[in-house]
Amino acid sequence: MTPRAPKEGDRQFWDKPAPLCDLADPVGEVFPIVKAWFHVPDCVHLNLSDVDVAEGEMFEAGMVAAVTLRKIQALRLLSRPGVETSLAAILSLISDVRSALGGMLQQPAGTQRGEADSKAVETLCSHLEAAARSLGQTLKDVPISVEIWLR
Repeated sequence: MTPRAPKEGDRQFWDKPAPLCDLADPVGEVFPIVKAWFHVPDCVHLNLSDVDVAEGEMFEAGMVAAVTLRKIQALRLLSRPGVETSLAAILSLISDVRSALGGMLQQPAGTQRGEADSKAVETLCSHLEAAARSLGQTLKDVPISVEIWLR
């Protein structure tokens, strides 16, 4: 029997490329660094009472760091082999975390940043870029209409 061509709405499963699966260690190393840099408490309150209520707090460095930490947690979980996730979700997380960390590294000169900690964050950013590139190379010939899931 000849397999049929993928059609719109099909869900295809692909194994996660090694650079994506290798994110667990650098992500785990950066989590406590970002938490310490911005003095993020163990629990953070999100006010979801109204769509506009977050306007003020979403620009506070501590809240941006807290949301980034949650995305780092999700990225660590979803990058593990065997954990199913959509390609769109993982690419979005990689982009968001990379962008946030890049901004954190550009904080004013007076901000306390140890050289080793900054290097760990830069290393994770490199790993994130490698993971995104590997996903692009792995899936370059897949039609955009096909829903790609990774495991």
